[in-house]
Amino acid sequence: MDYVIRALRENPELAIFLTLAIGFLIGRVKIGSFSLGIVVGTLLAGVLIGQLGIKVPPLVKTIFFDLFLFTTGYKVGPQFFRGLKGDALPQLALTVVVCVSCLLTAFGFSKLLGYDVGTAAGLLAGAFSESTVIGTAGEAIQRLAIPDAAKAALVSNIPVAYAVTYLVGTAVLVWFLPTIGPKLMGINLRAEGTRVQAEAGGGSEPGLGVSSAARAFAVRAYRVTNPKLMNKTVAEIEALPQDIRVFIVRIRHGGEIIEAAPTSIIRQDDVVAVAARAEVHVERGATVGPEVDDKALLDIPIESLDVVITHRSMVGKSLAELAQLEWARGVFLRKLIRAGQDIPVAPGIRVDRGDVLRLVGTEAAVERAVKALGYADRPTAATDMVFVGAGIVLGGLVGLLSLTIWSVPLTLTASGGALIMGLVFGWLRSV
Repeated sequence: MDYVIRALRENPELAIFLTLAIGFLIGRVKIGSFSLGIVVGTLLAGVLIGQLGIKVPPLVKTIFFDLFLFTTGYKVGPQFFRGLKGDALPQLALTVVVCVSCLLTAFGFSKLLGYDVGTAAGLLAGAFSESTVIGTAGEAIQRLAIPDAAKAALVSNIPVAYAVTYLVGTAVLVWFLPTIGPKLMGINLRAEGTRVQAEAGGGSEPGLGVSSAARAFAVRAYRVTNPKLMNKTVAEIEALPQDIRVFIVRIRHGGEIIEAAPTSIIRQDDVVAVAARAEVHVERGATVGPEVDDKALLDIPIESLDVVITHRSMVGKSLAELAQLEWARGVFLRKLIRAGQDIPVAPGIRVDRGDVLRLVGTEAAVERAVKALGYADRPTAATDMVFVGAGIVLGGLVGLLSLTIWSVPLTLTASGGALIMGLVFGWLRSV
């Protein structure tokens, strides 16, 4: 054991990875349906391993903290700036009330319990679930005219108090929201969830690995034998069912395969490749004619792609309105993502700039939709470090500027500047 402790003290990078391993392990443990999660688990593991007297270089902590703040701001940037418009005043008022209330509460209890400024800052950061306080308070303590040993002790107290209060605050919040919140609002949370899920049209699309065999969308081939469909254009046939979206993407006519256009005419015994939701094929496919196995006709490149909305003309439109536009022909919506969170898919949901639409359809149709909506967010394992590095540097330079009011220097600090620039760069991505 002495060997392990000495190794961790002399090589703090080993302590960091040990903390991550233990923290993620703690976060996976479930008691019934409750689990601490990897964030709280890692905090607790860090507090425990920190008792061994391990000193992590301050630069390491600062680097990862700045990365955390920048990416947090980057994630919510579009929604942050959009929230400053329209009904921004009530939102700003609520923000001021919450911030002032939390600050005064933490200050009052710290005075009452005799906490030092480091512990008080950790109490505010953890109970308020506001990690930026850690960096701001740490840099403020470094500016105090006190011995270096006292500064180090105060700064060390911040993460300890943060870890404990974050655990309690998160546990109470997890209990309060589903238990007390619905009672205050006078709703049945389970019933509301079931209703919203039904309106949204069910679960999500299968991904990698083991998944459901069910598919929300499919392309199938039918031989046209219904007289009502003969000698009509593709546009006329697609407009016949008023309550569903059906598209003809390919046609086999006289042994020749052609790409369907709105003006293409369907003849008797033509074989058409029809794209629609799976249940539409089951319920109404026979109205076209008998289904046939035509592998050559169905050999169509299908693309699933995330598209970021940036064009102003699309902002504020409902999903139902988007579905009626010309570029939406042959395209289906799998998922709507806003600030990293899935939004229920329902006809009345309105899209905002920066929203991500996960589209599926023929490659040509999806690429056409990309041009109309914004740009494609194609999967990649690489991070644009030019973007990230420049953002953090610019944010740090802005955050280090100080403003003196009544002999008190006020500053965002480099970490706070990284958060602000993350918001700006996240907004830039959406436009």
